[in-house]
Amino acid sequence: MNRKIKKIFIALIIALIIVLIAWFSFFNKEISNINIKTIPENCENYIIINSNKIKKEISSYFFNNPGLLLKLYDNTESIQNEFNDINFKLNEPASIFWDHKTNIRGVYFSVNNVEDIDTKKHNLSPININDTELFINEDKNTIYYRDVINNQIRVFFSDNNINSQEIYQTFIIKSTISDTSTYNIKALDYFNKNDNCAIFRINNDYSKFIGIQELKGNIDFSPKKISILINGSVNDDFILTDNDSLIEINNCWGNFSANFKKRIIKNFFPKNDPIIKNWDGRVSIGFKNLKKVGKLLSIKKPYELLNHIDYSLFIGDRSTNPDDSITSSFGTFTYFQKNKYSGYILNTEDNSLITNKNKNEHFKGSINFNLLYDLQNNDLSWNTIKPILMRFNLESIKMNCYPNEENKIEFNLDINSLDSTKHILFSPFIY
Repeated sequence: MNRKIKKIFIALIIALIIVLIAWFSFFNKEISNINIKTIPENCENYIIINSNKIKKEISSYFFNNPGLLLKLYDNTESIQNEFNDINFKLNEPASIFWDHKTNIRGVYFSVNNVEDIDTKKHNLSPININDTELFINEDKNTIYYRDVINNQIRVFFSDNNINSQEIYQTFIIKSTISDTSTYNIKALDYFNKNDNCAIFRINNDYSKFIGIQELKGNIDFSPKKISILINGSVNDDFILTDNDSLIEINNCWGNFSANFKKRIIKNFFPKNDPIIKNWDGRVSIGFKNLKKVGKLLSIKKPYELLNHIDYSLFIGDRSTNPDDSITSSFGTFTYFQKNKYSGYILNTEDNSLITNKNKNEHFKGSINFNLLYDLQNNDLSWNTIKPILMRFNLESIKMNCYPNEENKIEFNLDINSLDSTKHILFSPFIY
């Protein structure tokens, strides 16, 4: 594509964005919220994507940075070719849910002229259930339902052999736009009270197992940052406590500190490891370097991750008569005490430990990608992965979790970009 054609293309895109902004500002059709209403009535595990807000955010960004459109177009051409026959309705929110009773996931979204989609192109074979036409992609173990009247597509996934009759009985005839009694009113009300790029709710057996009764949250983004905020209700089985200030390890590209309850010790260390005998739940780890990166996918237990990292480690211990040192499967820990804070440390100097005295927290962690990229590392796998990771334009990840009232927690996660002229969501395609 020569320079003149590129300029024409960019000019056309700018004109299109202006038209879209004007259209959606003054002539936008009423939003039906069909993809929220038809989430299974009692489903409590879902994500709702505010497509309309995301569209406006992206349009505004490319309006201010039109030169990046060509790079995005060139680098996503194969994706565009695969879906160029699908005319998405970007004013309608989309939804993703998980039904834990059937272990089926669903994705609902809206399109224009749903009947125009070439099913053969997407390897879809028609099946008829009680005079209702569904489509199945046997290679991907997915079933599709097209609501022609409401221009909606529902896609269903399962880890097991997907059952078309079950899909029909559970998610189609019991969830129709014409029957308001089947609406997921809670999800619709939650969406209407929020103005975020995405919202979600989690409440299932897995969350209950770690002492969380319900989690609600939202996701927002700007060119510079992706922010996630989660609020939750917890009970006595919650795996974290806030009894102590966190001890952190300085001078590392990544660190994590937490106050755990002792019952989850077995998940972090080999069984009967001597370092956990009197562990009080406080732990802090600082990541210094990487090694054996190519074997990361082979790990089976959380503690096996440490075999691939050079790290410093602090383990809280309030023993009345502590040992000067403890030989563990990870190395020799030495006893450390600073005021009322005591424990064992591995691979660190005392002055690299700091105490977060601002408030008691459940955990906090961070990754500094600038320090990560500056590592002097000869690992072949890391040097292969590093250029790919750098395309994501990440500067840092920061997260923390703390109690904000009785039996309530708040979790914050910020993912920050290095260069805001390259949108954090599109950086992999723009570089």
